[in-house]
Amino acid sequence: FYMRMGWMFWIVAGCCLSFAACTSLQFSEQRKFERFFVWSMPVTEELAMFSAELGVTDVVVSHGNRRQKELAKQHHFRMYPCITPSVALWKRYHQDSVAPLQVMLPEEEAIHKFRWIDKAEGTLNPSHYGGEPLFDPSSGRYLADPLGTRLLCLSHPEVRTVFEKQISEYCAISEYDGIAFDFIGYMNGRGCYCEHCRQLYQQYLEQSGKADSGAAQDAFYLRQLVDFCNDMHRFIKEKRPDMLTTSHLYPVFLPEPLYGHLLEYDFVQETAAWYFPWNEEKILDYSRVISGYPGGVHFIGYYEHAKRPVFPEKNAARVELELETMLRGGARHLSVCGFQDVLENPGIRMAFKKYIRGAK
Repeated sequence: FYMRMGWMFWIVAGCCLSFAACTSLQFSEQRKFERFFVWSMPVTEELAMFSAELGVTDVVVSHGNRRQKELAKQHHFRMYPCITPSVALWKRYHQDSVAPLQVMLPEEEAIHKFRWIDKAEGTLNPSHYGGEPLFDPSSGRYLADPLGTRLLCLSHPEVRTVFEKQISEYCAISEYDGIAFDFIGYMNGRGCYCEHCRQLYQQYLEQSGKADSGAAQDAFYLRQLVDFCNDMHRFIKEKRPDMLTTSHLYPVFLPEPLYGHLLEYDFVQETAAWYFPWNEEKILDYSRVISGYPGGVHFIGYYEHAKRPVFPEKNAARVELELETMLRGGARHLSVCGFQDVLENPGIRMAFKKYIRGAK
């Protein structure tokens, strides 16, 4: 009897171990990114080949860069030209008129001017380049950290018109599979205080019955962002239903950094790991939120410290930790900016290759 029980124990234990091993193997196979978006297609055959070996599926290309498009087509990558609310976009259609730029608070403008003109980056407080700035526990607020790039006011009707003109041109080009957006946000991470936006905000208060407050301002500016994004998505789909839409949510909207679930884009790229290392818990928390809707794409920032000393070093082990943490959080899709730096660093390249399902 005892011998029979002993054999039964080992049989059951063996079955459990085999099941656990199979489950573990299956899970490890599943823990890879299915779709891989990269910002900026390389222009050399060698780097394009590396891109294919990494399992790249979707690439952002420069509209005027013929070589990028040739290589993307050769390697069967989906191509997206990018649109940003830049002064250059405005000047393309309005050469002789002043661009309706975002307006910040005087203290934010002062920091922006000091950094941009005097090149004294980091002397006031370290810049996080549109990512989440440093948090000051003593005041309970983020430090003022405006984006260095001037952006158009997203609420201005003429800005929407120039976006629609650019979109119409891109939709007419059959080789493009989609359109990407970037810099759709506020330079100060909170809002624009131009006269037009102030008028819209007053209308919002009157129509909603809300009193002026920080919470009301945050709700208003979030709604402006969401409406702009969704309007552009719908305009694209009206022009060309098969056209894919994607955007990296940048610069950060501080009152609600993860608002991608409110957007209608086919793929929403939300930051899960910035160029400046975040703690593992934060990456995991953000990854779980981004994984909560089908189009969520986990964005990772990587720049080579040796080339750009203002960015901290992220070695291969660090990059692997960030990618693994995203996958633990349920990630399915990945995007990266600084892709040229990824390709040119063999260790970093191999760290990415390990976690992309289509990698060769």
